[in-house]
Amino acid sequence: MNQALYVLGARKFAVIDVPPIGCCPYPRSLHPLGACIDVLNELARGFNKGVKAAMHGLGLSFQGFRYSVGSSHAAVQSIMKHPQRLGTYVRFAPEQLTDRCGSGLRGSSCPPGARV
Repeated sequence: MNQALYVLGARKFAVIDVPPIGCCPYPRSLHPLGACIDVLNELARGFNKGVKAAMHGLGLSFQGFRYSVGSSHAAVQSIMKHPQRLGTYVRFAPEQLTDRCGSGLRGSSCPPGARV
C-alpha cells in the first residue's frame, strides 16, 4: 500500500495515534469503580510505539518520505490529568450522572409507573 502511494507521488503523511482506549466511557463502565482499564491502555501504547517505528522505517526506505505522528493519546492523558486547564471544571456527584427521569444529565422521560 505504502509503495503504491509512493509510486503515485505521495511523500507527506500525517498519522494520529490511538488514544487511551481503556479510559473511554464503555470500558470504564465495566470497572467496579469506573476507573480506566489499564490493560487496554497498555495495548494502545504498544500499538502507538509500533506506528512510530513503522513510520520511521518507511522514512528510511523511501527517499523524500516525510511524516508527522500526532498523539491523541498524549492529548487525552493531559486533559484527564489537568481538566481545569480547559476552563471551568465542575465535578459531578455520582447521583448527578445517573438518569433521573428528566432530572439527570441525559434528560430522558420516565417510563409509566417509574418512581423518582
